[in-house]
Amino acid sequence: MYVYLNGKVMPKNQVTLSIDDRGFTFGEGIYEVVRVYGGKKFLLHEHMERLRRSAVEMDITLPEYFSSSHVEEAIDSLIEKNGLEESYLYLQVTRGVQFRSHVYPENMEPTIVMYLIGAKDWSLERQGVPAAIEQDIRWQRSDVKSTMLMPGTLLKSRAAREGCFEVILERDGIITEGTSNNVFCVKDNVLITPPLSNFILPGITREFVLRLAKQLGISVDERPIHVSELSEMQEVFITATGSEIIPLSRIGEYKFDAPGKLTAKIISAFDDAIKDLRET
Repeated sequence: MYVYLNGKVMPKNQVTLSIDDRGFTFGEGIYEVVRVYGGKKFLLHEHMERLRRSAVEMDITLPEYFSSSHVEEAIDSLIEKNGLEESYLYLQVTRGVQFRSHVYPENMEPTIVMYLIGAKDWSLERQGVPAAIEQDIRWQRSDVKSTMLMPGTLLKSRAAREGCFEVILERDGIITEGTSNNVFCVKDNVLITPPLSNFILPGITREFVLRLAKQLGISVDERPIHVSELSEMQEVFITATGSEIIPLSRIGEYKFDAPGKLTAKIISAFDDAIKDLRET
């Protein structure tokens, strides 16, 4: 397997990372996951823009060589060398290496890693999966795609042991998102999703679904969703780069059509867009 480290593509067994890396000692890192379809990178520009925003918010200085063209060439090299045209590209940036100290110096040289993971088939999950609902115990900057994911991994692992695919999070009775995805509801043919805030990641697939809805003439309402409203929703689905669009059959005690008609319409439009990407 070939991976990318700090500007170079190399065999994985040649990669070494310092135990003094602040990504290890303090969890100071940001990341992106980019879907690769048939060797084509999906929405790479949008992912890179979000990565740059996360870097600014986390006070991580990206090196000058790390341009969009450099990243694209590196990804193409990884796809070719690993023979993974259907994959997820994982990109992680940490603040860099420093002997343990709570105070970091300015303009540290970050550690940048990229590698590919073989893609998964989500056709079974597209028939509808159950989700739990839990209090959102994450930090207050969930709009940054940070590697500090322990609250989400704790909740999702516990839910998985209880037979749930995902956990929908709520703060003071208001739905925020899933542990690793955005949430959409359908009521009377209107697509409803929570508005962006510091508690919600600006999902790349979320934004793409909103664009698809506009093209399909579907009414969209970006507004807070109260947990008590779930009893009125006919359909619910979650979106993420990794799993695309997954309908929920229930959230806790609340049950939904899965997949419902509007959800199925959006999934079909998404699949058509991916088909067009493959054929370009």
